[in-house]
Formats: sequence, C-alpha cells, structure tokens
Amino acid sequence: MNAATAMDQDEYNRQFAEYEVRYSEIRQRIAKVESEQKQRIGKRGKLAEYLETLRNQGLISSFNETLWYGTVEQVRVTTEGNLRFIFRDGQKITV
Repeated sequence: MNAATAMDQDEYNRQFAEYEVRYSEIRQRIAKVESEQKQRIGKRGKLAEYLETLRNQGLISSFNETLWYGTVEQVRVTTEGNLRFIFRDGQKITV
C-alpha cells in the first residue's frame, strides 16, 4: 500500500474520475492552443512574405503582376456590384 492512510474504493474511483475529466479538459485546451499557434505562425509567414514583396517594390508606375499576386489574396464582386479587395495582410477594401 502506497498511501499513508487507507481510502475506500468508492472515494478512490470518484477522485480518479475527477482527475480523468480534468486531464481530458486540459488536453483539449492544449490542442486548441497548439492549433491557434500553428495558425498564427502561418499567418506570420504570409505577412512576412507580403511585407517583403512591398519592400522590394519601388515606385509603382504600371501594373505589376508580381506585386498583384504578392499583395492581393482575393477580389470579390458584391451583390451591389462593388469590388471587395482582400489583401494578404487581412485588410479589406470595397470600391
């Protein structure tokens, strides 16, 4: 016997079940935090790439395909017929 005092089996089972629930909840929170961390790392990489594209670009005097693809993630047409530009840094502009 490893315990200093005796514990009845029902009390042991109750405590064990509580610990199991707590462990499961903590594992779920850890998985969620790890997932968020991976998303942030991915977003940081996209932003770094976006900023590097802008740094390498001098004065813009004509259409530049590399700059376009490096900065614009999506262009959507709204139901009102407007264009919604979604940039790689997360910024959104409707014109």
